[in-house]
Amino acid sequence: MGASLLVGLVVLGGFILFIVPGIIWAIKYSQVNYLIVDRNYEVMAAFKKSGEMTAGSKWQLFVFFLVLGLVNFLGLLCLGVGLFATIPTSAVAMAFVYRQLFHHAQASPIPAVAAGSRPTPIMPGPGGIQI
Repeated sequence: MGASLLVGLVVLGGFILFIVPGIIWAIKYSQVNYLIVDRNYEVMAAFKKSGEMTAGSKWQLFVFFLVLGLVNFLGLLCLGVGLFATIPTSAVAMAFVYRQLFHHAQASPIPAVAAGSRPTPIMPGPGGIQI
């Protein structure tokens, strides 16, 4: 619970400074609670690991969070009843993304990207699951 409060304060601080840092920090530290619950990380170690896991995937995660927000908004438009379906679906999708990010981070440390090359995406692609 303390880690959730700390993440909220960091993101709030980013939004107070300017909207963009708040969004970046929300994405960067989005995996903190999963690391604490799933892997029993200490709070500060979870912040560091979450930053490592999301490095190189922030744009994909940003789009993912936008889609989740849109799906939940559509559930809200269905007289709120749709939220009974969209919120659990969002939670499962977030857990899936956490597992993909964690296993990718464990499989290979973050490599240095050569000049002119693009890092391999680790998020599900339009053609299916991409690891």
